[in-house]
Amino acid sequence: MALGADQGANSAIATSVMQTGMETSPLLKLISLVLLLAWFPTTMAVLPTLEEQAGALLGWKATLQRQPAQLQSWGTGNTTTRPCSWHGISCSKHQEGHQEVITEISLRGLGLRGELDALNFTALSTLTSIQLAHNQIRGSFPAALASSLTSLRHLMLQENELSGKIPWQIKHLESLVTLVLSNNHLNGPIPSELGYLNKLVRLELSSNNLTGRVPRNLGNLTQLTILYLDGNQALGHIPRELGYLANLQELALSNNKLMGSIPDTFGSLVNITGLYLWGNQLSRRIPRELGYLVNLEKLVLCKNKLMGSIPDTFGSLVNITGLYLWGNQLSGRIPRELGYLVNLEELALSDNKLMGSIPDTFGSLVNITSLYLWGNQLSGRIPRELGYLVNLETLFLSDNKLMGSIPDTFGSLVNITSLYLWGNQLSGRLPRELGYLVNLQELGPSDNKLIGSIPNIFGNLTKLSYLYLDDNKFSGHIPQEIGTLVDLQHLQLDGNNLSGPLPPKLCAGGLLKHLTASDNNLNGSLPSSLLNCRSLVRVRLERNQLEGDISELGIHPNLVYMDMSSNKLFGQLSYHWRECRNLTMLHLSNNNLVGKIPASIGDLSQLELLNLSSNKLEGELPSAVGNLQKLSRLSVANNFLNGSIPQEIGALSNLEFLDLSSNNLSGLIQAKILNINGRNITQIAGTKGYLAPELAYTQNVTEKCDIYSFGVVALELFMESHPGDLLSSLHLTTNKNDVCVKNLLDSRLEIPDAETAREIYSVLSVAVQCLEPNPSRRQWHEVLAMSYLLGLRHTETNMLII
Repeated sequence: MALGADQGANSAIATSVMQTGMETSPLLKLISLVLLLAWFPTTMAVLPTLEEQAGALLGWKATLQRQPAQLQSWGTGNTTTRPCSWHGISCSKHQEGHQEVITEISLRGLGLRGELDALNFTALSTLTSIQLAHNQIRGSFPAALASSLTSLRHLMLQENELSGKIPWQIKHLESLVTLVLSNNHLNGPIPSELGYLNKLVRLELSSNNLTGRVPRNLGNLTQLTILYLDGNQALGHIPRELGYLANLQELALSNNKLMGSIPDTFGSLVNITGLYLWGNQLSRRIPRELGYLVNLEKLVLCKNKLMGSIPDTFGSLVNITGLYLWGNQLSGRIPRELGYLVNLEELALSDNKLMGSIPDTFGSLVNITSLYLWGNQLSGRIPRELGYLVNLETLFLSDNKLMGSIPDTFGSLVNITSLYLWGNQLSGRLPRELGYLVNLQELGPSDNKLIGSIPNIFGNLTKLSYLYLDDNKFSGHIPQEIGTLVDLQHLQLDGNNLSGPLPPKLCAGGLLKHLTASDNNLNGSLPSSLLNCRSLVRVRLERNQLEGDISELGIHPNLVYMDMSSNKLFGQLSYHWRECRNLTMLHLSNNNLVGKIPASIGDLSQLELLNLSSNKLEGELPSAVGNLQKLSRLSVANNFLNGSIPQEIGALSNLEFLDLSSNNLSGLIQAKILNINGRNITQIAGTKGYLAPELAYTQNVTEKCDIYSFGVVALELFMESHPGDLLSSLHLTTNKNDVCVKNLLDSRLEIPDAETAREIYSVLSVAVQCLEPNPSRRQWHEVLAMSYLLGLRHTETNMLII
């Protein structure tokens, strides 16, 4: 093996030492030998051959669970192809031995599935670059990698499945310039040994499970331009020493558990362009020194606990394009100086405690595309100057205390797509000029004090998907043009004084999901287009005067919530409702529905509330209602239902409210006692005179209530009328035997013979015992005795009569 120039010089020195040693004492010879041995490890190191390196790579390839087509160029262990021509492998001559060796492995994004531990790094000690990002490499970070590859300059293993700790041997990678381990499953502390890698320019450990404190000695890495530690579980304070990294251009510590203040030393990061500290528990004030970072383009401090005011020094951040301070506890006024940041494209100050007015200087932010000020305590009028921001695409001013009218200058925001003003105290009319915003997709001035009619010109907003006008004081008719908006998905008009019909072409584009117009004075028929709107998810039209036949309603496979109660709707419930497989609430009470309740209602497996009360429904209550296992509230009161109460209702284990009153239903159903702890007890809204008296002061339905109701029904069978007067007298008398049997029988019947009279007496005696005012005195054996006397063969032991 040829020796390099340095090796030759060192060899000559060694030879000279040996020659000198031959002419001197044994002690001097020993010293010479020690010196010689000290030189040899560095001067006579043997480089691995290409064949050895090829064997290491093929051995690793054999362990991969998935071998992509690109690795076919590697051949097999029997081939003699040079590895320098293999896919992803690069070679060069070693600087000392002038021998060709493998220096780079680049196999990014091939879906490799295996472990690094299977790779012989000793044979690949000449590597200067490893690029294995975007694969499925798992297992630990091998300590051998760090110990063996002392010449490695670039190590990129991001977007893999590595786990375990970063080994302390990482300190041996003294030549490392780039270290990227982001998006893996690494855990344990961020090793302080990283602080010894003083050649590092780029260090990325984002999106792992690293814990502990950020090492202070990272401040020694003075060559760093990129430092990403975001998306971990780092604790403690941000080291002041990071402010000494004068070459740093991007620093990301976001989404950790860091606390304390932002170091004022960060004001020395004069070259920084991006500072990302969001999603921590940082507190105290924002340092004024951050305003000195004149090269800063992105400052992201949102979702912390920062307090105090926004520094007016921020007016000096002349290159900033994105300033994100939302989700803190900032107070005070918005500095007028922010209006001088002419390069600003996004400003987010939402969800703080800012007060005062919106600075009119914001009209100078000519490059801004997004302005978020919602969720503060801003007051005063909306500056007309905001209408000059012709590049604005998103404007959120919601949930403040803004007053006055909506500026008509907003009609010039020709690029705006989202305009939200809800939850203020805005008054006046909706400007017609808003109808010029042809790119508008979302408009939300709800929950204000706006008056007047909805402008017909809104029909020009052909890209509109979300229109929220609810909880204002709008009057007049809903413009028919709104029904022609084919992209419309959400329309909220509830809580106004609107009148007239719904637009006849609602759901024209087949995309309408949410329609709410409750608590208005709407009348007229439901649009036929709405009856056939399959995209509907949520519909609330209650408390209007809408009319129309809903017999064809129900073909809405995405419907989750339907409330059209308290209108003038008519028709029947069709079998189509079985198509609404996702329906959780169906509220159609206080209408004029007729016909039977379809058995297909039992197919609505997600239904939690069913209210069909106060209609003109007839026929039997279908037993299929017992299939609604998620049902918590059921009311069919005030109809013309007849027949027996289905036993299956008693199996509804989630039922919390039941009202079958004011019908012609009869019979027995299993009592609903949800659990022995008395939680979620069913509230019973039953027919007066059939419920136990204790339900007047408790909603706890027990078997004792069932016994009472059973007794009432038994008496009614003999009396052919409700025993109301008798019940009152029984509650007053102390001797139930004083009741005359003759007074309990239907007067139209003939007086029975003695034997029949004795049997009747036995039954009535038991019935009277069931009517004990004191629940503890009612016993099940009395019900069983009566069942025997009446020839009943019920096997249920928990029965409830409604």
